[in-house]
Amino acid sequence: MDDPSRTIEKLNEIETRLGEVFDAVSFLPGIQGRPFLEWEKTLERLRNQEEKNLVRMAVVGPIKSGKSTLTNSLFGGDYLKRGAGVITSIVTRIQPGDHPMAILEFKTWDDVNQEIGDALALVPSFVAARPEKGVDIRLESDRKELARALSQLGADQLIAQDTRSMNAMVLSAFLAGYEKVRDIVGSEPVRRIFEGQDFPLHKEFVGDENLATYLKDVLLSLPGPEEWKDRVEIADCQGSDSPNPLHLVMIEDYLFHVHLILYVVSSRTGLRQADIRFLSLLREMGLLENILFVVNVDISEHENLEDVKNLLARVANEISLIRPEPEVVAVSALYNLLENLGPDMPPRESARMDQWNGEKEFLEFLAIENSRLKALLHKRLLEDQAALVLGNKAGRLQVMATAATDWVRLHRDLLSRDRAQMDKALARLHKEREGLDQIRAMIRDALAGVNRKAQASLGWETDRYFDPAAGEILDGARKFIHQFSPNLEGLENRRFTLAVHAAFQELKIALDRHMAESVNPMVAGFVKRKEDDIARLIEKSGEPYQIMMREAARRFNRILEGMESPGGEREPDPEPLRLNLGEVKRVHGLTMPPLRSALKYSARIRTEAVFRLGAYRAFHAVLKLFAKKRPDADLSSARAIRDAVRRMKEETLHSLAEQFMDFKENLKFQYLYRLLDLGAQALMKDLDERFQGFTSGLEESRGLLDTKDQERKEAGQLLEGLEWDLREVRRKLDAVRRELAGPGPAGPGGEA
Repeated sequence: MDDPSRTIEKLNEIETRLGEVFDAVSFLPGIQGRPFLEWEKTLERLRNQEEKNLVRMAVVGPIKSGKSTLTNSLFGGDYLKRGAGVITSIVTRIQPGDHPMAILEFKTWDDVNQEIGDALALVPSFVAARPEKGVDIRLESDRKELARALSQLGADQLIAQDTRSMNAMVLSAFLAGYEKVRDIVGSEPVRRIFEGQDFPLHKEFVGDENLATYLKDVLLSLPGPEEWKDRVEIADCQGSDSPNPLHLVMIEDYLFHVHLILYVVSSRTGLRQADIRFLSLLREMGLLENILFVVNVDISEHENLEDVKNLLARVANEISLIRPEPEVVAVSALYNLLENLGPDMPPRESARMDQWNGEKEFLEFLAIENSRLKALLHKRLLEDQAALVLGNKAGRLQVMATAATDWVRLHRDLLSRDRAQMDKALARLHKEREGLDQIRAMIRDALAGVNRKAQASLGWETDRYFDPAAGEILDGARKFIHQFSPNLEGLENRRFTLAVHAAFQELKIALDRHMAESVNPMVAGFVKRKEDDIARLIEKSGEPYQIMMREAARRFNRILEGMESPGGEREPDPEPLRLNLGEVKRVHGLTMPPLRSALKYSARIRTEAVFRLGAYRAFHAVLKLFAKKRPDADLSSARAIRDAVRRMKEETLHSLAEQFMDFKENLKFQYLYRLLDLGAQALMKDLDERFQGFTSGLEESRGLLDTKDQERKEAGQLLEGLEWDLREVRRKLDAVRRELAGPGPAGPGGEA
């Protein structure tokens, strides 16, 4: 295929010329209204859909692998904050534009207070003092109380590099950043735009952990490759090994809608266990065919080029255990970025570049690899995706061009006949149209019946998958919760209410991680399989009716063949119907509902546990009073904690079952059923458009046949010119479609 931008230009030229033909027909003498009004609406829809068509690529990988540096190098400038830390709780989306601009969307106060409430499992003293009262960071009393509770935490809880410390960091960040954002955040989402000299100021929010935690979305517009403009979105994601499970869930949500994943591996570490775990997660989601691997080479870390080549071979071999025949490219993201900066390079980086520039063999190898990366991105982001999208558009234009050609030829022939012959031909055409209308009504009814059966089947499969008693998802979560065991030895040394809170905290953190690493990928994989089932079912249900439509087309063509002038060209049979669910979802803004593990601390568990503690202690006191030998230790706290943990697990399972029930219903009614309905509608619209080719404009053009001789002559000349234009349109369309029918693109893992 030619450069996609050139192919787009060719189709736009064809689309414009076709629109001019439709418009010119309306000016023929005797024509009433616009014979091709429906086709004109279709052209407008195609233009609108093209404007919404973005190819999405996610840059993912572990923390400190060089994702932001690589993304910066792709755009040729130091735009993204590098090394922003693991607390950054957003996916930074980037779209090529004319100049640097950042659009930051802030969370609402309700969002902030909700997240604070979720993180407060770390601070049991704060919640224990106010079991029924929420937190509002706008209240000075709540901020002081939260700060005092955080100050009482042990140093190990604040400094330890585990998930538990993440909650402390989030709470501390909300408190520390409050004064700077208090006049920005509101009850509704607020957007701030930074451009021109103010553009670098966005880094203060993205790079400062205390401010980044208040952000909901970041969209950057950056100068980049011209071919990417209005067509590509790149997302710089959080580290796949972030200690915060919510970060992983947000990455998963974005990955479900991408066309390509750029997975970054640091040459300093090679492939680690965290990478294997994340790649296994992507396999469960059905996204392994959609990955390009980049080994980010730190030139200073390697003695020679042979060392890097050995690393590449080892990484490719390890990846192949999960993803056969992976595409692996080596680049030095930092070198590429600094080379692009030129005179704007910081002095320290300039000294580093001077050292690296002495490694000629190294740099020659990296230059070749960098060119290979650019070629692969061009193919995967532009050529392959363009072939899918533009192929669909070319097919739609072909249907319209064929219909217009038949209309023009028909009316040229009718103008050359007497009135009796005209009436006879029109009568045959109207009779054929009545038959087509009956076929169309039958197809619509049959598709509605297929849709009802498919919906019932989809509902049954979804109910079974999420069944609380025997479903695969709940069964795995149930086993995980039953097997979970908190560190009771450490808990028994704490005050009882704090110990119960700490036990719940351990359970919540462990379950959140299980949800992110095991449950979400399974759900995403299930949804993807159901999407494929929906597409196959709808396409298959349309096959019998396409046969009927083909026969109707042949009958219509036989009528035309008996009327048109010698040498007239006939079109081949209509193409097979194809359903592009990615386009359906994009046009209607349909997305899978996000899955969140939003467990809440149960005050009922704590109250019941405290009651049981009192009962255990009273019973223990009686034993000590009458026992001949006093017990060595008071075991009542340990027994109460164990019982609280048991009740906690039961409550958590109940809460989780309710959560999955809500998700299941949303998935069925808001996504799968709607996708089925909209897919069937898209197929019916495709069939309708093809039927229009047989019957468009017959009523509107009747007046043309009643015109006087001179007007007939002028109309015939105009129709002859339009036929020539349409012949050129079809010739160009054939050429474009031959280009698009070259070596087939690899199917995208996300939307098409």
